[in-house]
Amino acid sequence: MPQLIAAALIAKEPTRYGMTLHTLPPLAYDSVRVPPSTPLAAIAKAAHATTRDILDLNPHLLRGMTPPRESYQMRIPTGTAASFDSAFAALPEIERTATHRLETKKGDTPERIASAHDISVSALKGFNPSMERLKSGRLAVGQILLIPTPAVAAASLVVPDPAIEKFPHSSARLKVHTVRRGETMRSIARKYDTTPERLMRINGLRKAVIFPGQTLLLSGTSRSAKRSSDSSRSKSSATAKSGSKKHSGAGSKASARTKSKSAKSTAGT
Repeated sequence: MPQLIAAALIAKEPTRYGMTLHTLPPLAYDSVRVPPSTPLAAIAKAAHATTRDILDLNPHLLRGMTPPRESYQMRIPTGTAASFDSAFAALPEIERTATHRLETKKGDTPERIASAHDISVSALKGFNPSMERLKSGRLAVGQILLIPTPAVAAASLVVPDPAIEKFPHSSARLKVHTVRRGETMRSIARKYDTTPERLMRINGLRKAVIFPGQTLLLSGTSRSAKRSSDSSRSKSSATAKSGSKKHSGAGSKASARTKSKSAKSTAGT
């Protein structure tokens, strides 16, 4: 706390404390709205900039693309907004596509799929954190995987699934479900003996709209909580046993004193 106060005082009156602060010019940029799940590389190309430029202006975007479901307001270099829409519309559809979905088949492995789509295994895992792998190293058949394009993978950072990030303390025994084709929130809730409302609440969803490949948080109890619970039960048990021994000992001593008095009384008689 003292350090924070000192920093605030220096920032308020730097010259008083012998400090010279060099201010940076305000960040200048244009704003444009793009469709959901737009690759940052496509935005960069339409803005006549580099992907690095777009990342510097939008450091909060970690997946190499804009968020899904809704259009998104993007920052682009100053002076490029006027020609952006026409340049973006002229891009081939394949360049404006961020991901596609793939259903795993018998014999598939993460390495094989990553190699076939020219991306790294870590990028594949980053977009599919709940990818189910068998003991043989192969992938379980019938999974729906989200495959990023090489451009999206190159611009993305490997980060945990947002749903999991909300519950970091429960990761030790976290339960998740990857949505498959044809599933609904109600059918998934029925499968895990819960309610759609509860699933929506713990996943931060306002509507029961899901899509194949989406990861849903189900429930989980951290091992630390279990250890704490087990420890409490052990302590309670130990206390109960100790109390039982004390009462037993006290009862034995009282019984011994009673017998001693009875013996003395008999002897006196």
